[in-house]
Amino acid sequence: MKLKFLACGTLCPGYSISGETVNGIDLSIFPQGGQFVGNDETFSAGIFSVERDEAGELLVTLAQQTKVYHVPVFSHDWEESNFIDSVLYDPAICYCIPTAMPDGCEAIVDMDGACTVVKRGE
Repeated sequence: MKLKFLACGTLCPGYSISGETVNGIDLSIFPQGGQFVGNDETFSAGIFSVERDEAGELLVTLAQQTKVYHVPVFSHDWEESNFIDSVLYDPAICYCIPTAMPDGCEAIVDMDGACTVVKRGE
């Protein structure tokens, strides 16, 4: 299973990922070529979309909370992440990509569990 993360300004749930199950929702039932774009149950689990590509790979889009950078910039926007293998998922990593990160800065997950940008080493 591959995961991609969308920037979300609201609190997102933590993720429990095991095989093709995310936060207790079994996604293994998705057929090859199948696609699903969220409902209330999946949104509350932080799952925005699910599809199984023609090669049989399950592709899941999750939310990751982001907030204003902690450095002065003209924009505090974020892009969706690239896909990662689900076994590599680490909640302490910011997967969303800051669009205006100045040199000498890094994207981190702060104590609130949200991605932000800080000066490297802070």
